[in-house]
Order: sequence, then structure tokens, then C-alpha cells
Amino acid sequence: MTSTRRRVGPSPERLFWAGSLVALAVASMVASARFADQAAAGTGASRCDTSAVTWGYEVEISPRTGSYSLAGARFDRVPAECAGAEAVILYRDADQVQHRSRVVLVAGLVDQLDPGVWTAYSLTAASWGIVDDL
Repeated sequence: MTSTRRRVGPSPERLFWAGSLVALAVASMVASARFADQAAAGTGASRCDTSAVTWGYEVEISPRTGSYSLAGARFDRVPAECAGAEAVILYRDADQVQHRSRVVLVAGLVDQLDPGVWTAYSLTAASWGIVDDL
């Protein structure tokens, strides 16, 4: 009787999707750090502790590229001192801003991008900040 051992690893498809999710996470950290250089915070920003805001991405598989793309941003927790503040969300594709959304912060806000925007690019990062004027 002979025994054959095979080492089974993750499929190439699982590795691709895992790599895409890791890339989105890393890109979001880099983008958030860069936001301060691209949007000037106004006087209203001093009242709002943006680190207390809980937010995340809406992610979809783009039918055009076949990979994950940001389809929007979701704000789950917005402290009272930040509610009603105007903010801008920057959506990026490989370090280039492809879309800007201007929103008023409230808990439960979902900034859903038009399908023409998120399917045209592989949006991999988003960042936001309180602004007085774009």
C-alpha cells in the first residue's frame, strides 16, 4: 500500500481576492494620511474630532475591470460635534483623485457613487475631511 501526500494551498482566485482586499486596506491608510495635504481644514474642523468618526467603504466588483472597486463610503458613527459639518470625500485610483463628493455628515450617511464613476476606474482608496470650501 502506497500513500501519496499532496500539499493543498489556496486557489489562485482566492489569492487574487485576498490580495485585492489587502491592497484596499493599505491604500486607505496611505490615502487618509495624505488627505491633510489636499484639503484645508476650516474653522469648523477644530470642533470636530474626525478620529471619533467611524466610517468604511462600499465595495463592489466592477463589471468592467473584474476587480474590486470602491463604490462609495459609509459613515456609521458621527459624534454630535461633527454632525452637520460639510465634508469632502476623495476617491482615488493609483494616487490620482478620480472623484470628489461633497457631503453633510450624519450617522448612517452612505455616499453611493454613480455606477459610471466606480466602474470606469479601479478605485482603491478614499479619504475624507471637514472643509469650509472646496
